[in-house]
Amino acid sequence: MNQQAVYYFDNNATTRVAPEVVDAMIPFLREQWGNPSSTYVFGRQVGEHVDRARARVAALINAEPREIIFTSCGTESDNSAIHSALVTQPEKRHVLTTAVEHSANLKFCELLVKRGYTVTLLPVAPDGTLDLDLLERSIRPDTAIVSVMWANNETGVLFPVRDIASICRRNGVLFHTDAVQAPGRSVAGAAAQRTSRTSLPLGARRSWRWRICTTKTVAFARCGTGWRRGFWAAFPAARAMGPRSRGCRIPAISHLRASRRKAS
Repeated sequence: MNQQAVYYFDNNATTRVAPEVVDAMIPFLREQWGNPSSTYVFGRQVGEHVDRARARVAALINAEPREIIFTSCGTESDNSAIHSALVTQPEKRHVLTTAVEHSANLKFCELLVKRGYTVTLLPVAPDGTLDLDLLERSIRPDTAIVSVMWANNETGVLFPVRDIASICRRNGVLFHTDAVQAPGRSVAGAAAQRTSRTSLPLGARRSWRWRICTTKTVAFARCGTGWRRGFWAAFPAARAMGPRSRGCRIPAISHLRASRRKAS
């Protein structure tokens, strides 16, 4: 049976992992497999690799290492950002987002509506762009957070997150952007965009240019925005582990040095 050639055009969904990334992961599957949260040397050495990985991610987006939280996926990052904004501001029960967000956001917003919260879904123009004047007019005194994706996963449209961040800052409201599709399309650091919270991929599943491991995502939380307090309130069992630095998938974050070269 002859093998047919495969022409693959769905790299936004998933991408073959680069060989150098696989090479960077192998030691943590075969030799350095200790528990990074343990107190003995074998495990602590693995924990040091996690800390270095966090520092590399922070440098990549012009953030501080303590502002980086490793999560299991983009959905967890997105949901945690919105949920923590509501937990830390119980008097605010309004979420402002767009009608073209990833289902990770939209499905969570549907759940929030069932729980008595109010969600405003901003429409987009036929060309996929967003009316920023309408966005600012839609911010209310009880708006807990504005969540707008950086790059749309269906159309590729880049939303002006710097301008949106300025609007939110001017109105005293938190701003979250789902930047899972942004690497490869935009090189600006998340911190430089003045976002309060950002969801970023460590996986080629959502980054066509990185060709890296598909099992981890990063949440960037600007210090002083209350993200950690909300995260611990949502996941109290994780409090003892710090910012998801221990007990995580070590191979999935161990390849960041090679991945950073791919991203640049």
